[in-house]
Amino acid sequence: MFSFGIGTTGGPQFLIWKDNDPYSRSDVYINSVSFAKLSKLRPFAYYLTLNLKGDDIYVTYSASENSAILRVTLVPDGRIELLLWQEINNDWLSMWQWPSTYCEFYAQCSPFSSCYQKGSQDHCKCLPGFQPKVQQEWDTRNWTDGTCVRQKALRCDKDDGFLELVNMKLPDHSYILGNMSTNDCESRCLRNCSCTAYAYLNASDGASGKCLNWYGDLMDLVQDFDGSDLYIRLHDGDPVGNVKSSVKFTRKNKRSIIIAVAAVSIGLVCVLSGYFIWRKSIGKQERIEETCTGMNTSIELGKSETELNIFSFNQVVAVTNDFCEENKLGKGGFGPVYKVVLPVQGNSASKVSNLLDFCFSFLFY
Repeated sequence: MFSFGIGTTGGPQFLIWKDNDPYSRSDVYINSVSFAKLSKLRPFAYYLTLNLKGDDIYVTYSASENSAILRVTLVPDGRIELLLWQEINNDWLSMWQWPSTYCEFYAQCSPFSSCYQKGSQDHCKCLPGFQPKVQQEWDTRNWTDGTCVRQKALRCDKDDGFLELVNMKLPDHSYILGNMSTNDCESRCLRNCSCTAYAYLNASDGASGKCLNWYGDLMDLVQDFDGSDLYIRLHDGDPVGNVKSSVKFTRKNKRSIIIAVAAVSIGLVCVLSGYFIWRKSIGKQERIEETCTGMNTSIELGKSETELNIFSFNQVVAVTNDFCEENKLGKGGFGPVYKVVLPVQGNSASKVSNLLDFCFSFLFY
C-alpha cells in the first residue's frame, strides 16, 4: 500500500510511503514550492504546490483557463506520475514520474554516505572524513548494509569544525531551530555534541533564514542534486586533503589556511632575501679578489687609482729588510715569498689592515 503526502517530522517535504516506511523523499523546504520545481519541468498550467504559511502546511492543486489538461496521480507501483491529455490520440501521455532513478528511492546508501550518478550508473560513496567499515561489502556494491564510519572520532571540543558539501539533497530527520544568522546556526550545532550537521536556508520573504540541525546518522543524502549546502561535523585533523574544490572546511581550518599561506609567504620572502644577500656577497668577493690579486685595480696608500703601482728595487729591499730570512714566508713555483713591512700610519694604515683582513678572509675561505 502506497500513500503520498507531506512529511512534517523536521522540515516540510514531499514523501511517498510504502505501508509505514519512507519509499521516496523530496528535499526539505522552508518556502512554498510548486510541483514543477520538484519535477524539474517548466511550470504547467496546473500546479501542485506545497504551501507554507506560519504553522500551516498544505498542498493546493490549481489550474488556469484554456490550459492543457494535466493530472497528477499516485500509480500502483508507488510512483507519482504527471499525465497530459492528448486530444488527437484520446489518451493520457506520461510526462514525468517520481521516483525514477536509483538515487530517488529512499536511503539507497548507508548512513554518512551520498548517492550520485556516474554516467548511466548510480553509485554510493562515503562522505569526506568517513570510510567503509567493511571494504569488501562496499566493493560488491552492498551499499545499504555497508556502513561508513568516521576516520577520526569527534572530541566535542574546539578542534571540531564543519566541512561544506554543496548542492546536496538535505538528510532526513532535520530539526528546525528557527530564524537566526549563519554564524549562530553554526554555533548552535557546535555547542551540541550530538549535532552531526547543519544547514542554513534563506527565506524567500527576505527575513532571516532558517537553521536546520541533524543529530545522529545522516540518512538519504544525494549529491549533484538541485539542493542546498550542508555542513557536516568533522574533527579538525580529519584527512580531507583529497576533497574536491567544491568542498571546504570552516572555522578552525580557515585559521590554519591563513597561517599556512602566511608561512609560505614568509618563506618565499626569506628565500628571495637570501638569494639577494648571496648575490651581493658573491659580488663583494669578486671585488675583493680583483683588489687582492691586482687584476683590475691597485691600491695606493691614501687613495685608489686605476693604474698599476711600480716599485723600485731599492723599495723592495727596504720593505723585505734586504730579503731577510726572518721575513721569508715560504717558497713556491714562482720563487720565494717574503713578508713586507710598510711604513704607513693613521687612516692609511687602517685601510691597509682592513684590506689585508678581507684578502686573507677571502683567500682562506
